[in-house]
Amino acid sequence: MKCLYITPFNPYPARSGGALLTDLMLRKIGAKCPIDVATFGDSPDYSPYPGVGNVRRFRKDPLYRIRALLGKFPESLERHTDPDLERLVWAGGYSHVFCDSFAPALNLLRPKGSLRERCPFRTILLSHNLESQVERENIQYDAKRFSWHKRKILSRDVGRMERAEAVLLPRFDRVLSVSEHESLVMKDRCGCGDNVRTLPISFGTKLSAFPEDRKPDTILFAGSMWWLPNRHGLSWFFENCWETILAARPAACVILAGNDKTGFAHGMAQRYPNVTATGFVEEIEPFFRQASVFILPLLIGTGIKIKLLEAMGWGLPVVSTPKGVEGVPGFEEGRHALVCGEPMDFAQGVIRLLEAPDLRERMAREALSWTESNEKALESLLDEVFCDA
Repeated sequence: MKCLYITPFNPYPARSGGALLTDLMLRKIGAKCPIDVATFGDSPDYSPYPGVGNVRRFRKDPLYRIRALLGKFPESLERHTDPDLERLVWAGGYSHVFCDSFAPALNLLRPKGSLRERCPFRTILLSHNLESQVERENIQYDAKRFSWHKRKILSRDVGRMERAEAVLLPRFDRVLSVSEHESLVMKDRCGCGDNVRTLPISFGTKLSAFPEDRKPDTILFAGSMWWLPNRHGLSWFFENCWETILAARPAACVILAGNDKTGFAHGMAQRYPNVTATGFVEEIEPFFRQASVFILPLLIGTGIKIKLLEAMGWGLPVVSTPKGVEGVPGFEEGRHALVCGEPMDFAQGVIRLLEAPDLRERMAREALSWTESNEKALESLLDEVFCDA
């Protein structure tokens, strides 16, 4: 048994949600069988992954815009194609081909009419997000960031991506969705059947119990500040919730930890009191260890929220909007996190956790237990996927 792992980017060092998920998959799959990696990323370093053997870098198609203009697939799919990779997929002698995200899918599908006709290997897709939904939200909520020409291309490619998902997703032997909600969408809209499974993601527990040295009234949000759903959600939180929280807990403070290449978090720190923007940090661990509450005020976005799983693995109590916990397998509102959709409810949820150490500890223990359970379920599903020949 040998796996070809195709990825549009290099995960190491893993600092973003997508990279953390890819890092996790490489470690888990590498413990089950040898892996060769085909990557479109620059300067690949796969030395941290013991199961990885050969690493080949492929170039993004320099003519992808022309191919998209004349063809039927969106630019993001055409960009991640290479004829040499197509040949490797079909002639490399692999038992499994694992496609990390939908972007490189054409390398598996273009050479043959159907993956299920005389296919010599099993095909697995890890779907980080429903890409058509990501592109739709970029147009709807972040249109000013793009030129007129780019907006026209994105508008065209939303429909193309939806059609590509409907045509290509059912052809994979296994589609590993990260969200129960998106698994249902793939079945209802894309015609997928039993080939779709929801991946119970877990990064493992980082703590055995709720630590005693957490800083009181310290609220944490960790994530890439350039990512649209994060910027959109944090704007909503500060505009609608922060004043109420400060009125009840004047010493409360928010730490915005993560890549801030757009300057968004720095702007929030200048505009609102008791807000600190760290920018990029090499080690996120101290922030998860010291905070009292984690907030996840997301209103848009697809896929699972990796930052939620990280916080739960650290035993850090979470206040989230419904979107932040959407589709998380085995998740129970009120038990694993407080879930509040209205601004006043969200603010009161944060205040409630800040004022109740017993509640924080109970929710931390439930989160750690959930993380352990998901870790076992993840191992079981990957055993099934890689032994199901």
